[in-house]
Amino acid sequence: MWDPDVGRGATPQFAGYDTSISTNSPRSRSATATRHPRVVTSRTAATDSLPARTETRQKAWDNYDVTTSSGLRIEVKASGYLQSWAQATHSRLSFGRVIARTWDANTNEFGTEPEVRADVFVLSVQICKDPQRYDALDLSQREFYVVAADRVRECRHKRVSIAWVRKHADPVRFSDLAATIERVGRGGSTHVPA
Repeated sequence: MWDPDVGRGATPQFAGYDTSISTNSPRSRSATATRHPRVVTSRTAATDSLPARTETRQKAWDNYDVTTSSGLRIEVKASGYLQSWAQATHSRLSFGRVIARTWDANTNEFGTEPEVRADVFVLSVQICKDPQRYDALDLSQREFYVVAADRVRECRHKRVSIAWVRKHADPVRFSDLAATIERVGRGGSTHVPA
């Protein structure tokens, strides 16, 4: 079993990047109380890659995670091979609730039909398979994929596999994540330009 606290310090910082996880930010406060560390760090990394943002998620069950300064709604999903319990084999990589019913925080009611609730999906994969090397804050142990809402709508599944993701997008380095989000969100290719 891996320890989800590995890599945490007084001020957690992503390895090799000048960004850290602040437990004082609204994004981290709501996420840390309700989410697994892999999800928290994935959302923090994706959000912190953006040069400017207008809104961060305040409620744990909002319809998307962040709005960019250009108005794109981003939902971040995370998956990984390792879990915090004993495993006979590595987990299959998939991302759930890419299509789901919307929730209205003001009325506390869900929409009637499942729908795509963001413009862009950032799908983060923790690729480490060795429990002894696992570090939630090491971005070199992650692959990021950016998929447009239209692609998710076309698939019509509430959960997508890593095979589906890799068919529709190339892995993106953390340093290229913001530009890729904007490109894909504005109708550009989900594949990284050569």
